[in-house]
Amino acid sequence: MILADVISEIASCTLNIIFYYIERRKIIFSKICSSDWKKQILKISCPVAITSYIRSGLSSFKQFLIPLSLEKSGLSYNLALSNYGIISGMVMPILLFCSVFINSFASLLIPEFSRLLAGENYNRIKTVCEKIFKNAFVFSIGIGSVLWFFSSEISYVIYKDLSCANWIKILSPLVFFMYIDVIIDNLLKGINESFEVMCCNILDLISTITILYFLVPILGMNGYIFSIYFSELLNFTISSIQLKKRINFQLSVKKYIFLPIFASIISYFITYLFTFSFENFIWYLIAKLILFFIVYLCIILLFKKFKNFFIKFI
Repeated sequence: MILADVISEIASCTLNIIFYYIERRKIIFSKICSSDWKKQILKISCPVAITSYIRSGLSSFKQFLIPLSLEKSGLSYNLALSNYGIISGMVMPILLFCSVFINSFASLLIPEFSRLLAGENYNRIKTVCEKIFKNAFVFSIGIGSVLWFFSSEISYVIYKDLSCANWIKILSPLVFFMYIDVIIDNLLKGINESFEVMCCNILDLISTITILYFLVPILGMNGYIFSIYFSELLNFTISSIQLKKRINFQLSVKKYIFLPIFASIISYFITYLFTFSFENFIWYLIAKLILFFIVYLCIILLFKKFKNFFIKFI
């Protein structure tokens, strides 16, 4: 696994260097403006780099502290490492698996919003921001609902064991906050708030480390779960406030939070009315998930046609 990581990083770095030199040939830099550009780049990159180094150090210390704090709570060292491994190595990858769809376009928001900001196209920024959140809310709540309702099935299919099922269910509500926070961070970077994003992350890490050091030895695994929730909610709240100050977007809580939750509950009950006879349990789960998402999306789409009825009903 370590060798695969090393090879992956080397290949990624090599490709970036190659593409950099290919693109560099297409651009002619003006010698007159080069010094000004360097100053502007350093003005942005230096604070971001410094805060990034601090964040990396705190993040490493946080990961080191978790099993030690769990051990202080009364668990044996092996059991502390085992529980830490289950959460960080088995549960979190499942929660973050579908974030690949969020990350694939979230990174593209940085240059897009930078372009809109440079052109002072503030109305367009607001419109695009609202459209992004509307779709992201529906997606993230749908994924979180799947992990909540099908936690046992997903745990069994992936690990052939139900030891992760309870943790997946407990942490599944965080999917919404984690996915949306990725979008918010990239939006903030796009409107030249990179330094503020890093400061928020550092504050988040310091707060989490404090909880891990003082509460986890007392509460054990419950304290560790609390630290995860506290970290994600704190980061999400501060980032949302920062974005709201810069972009005055408007979102309906009924339409884009309550409706998807309502749709997911109805989809779950409808899904379990149908039975599938597959010898392989994987295909059974896939069929259930496909039906769940079809019903879920149909309810969301029907809402657009019968908007007034749904709003009154909810």
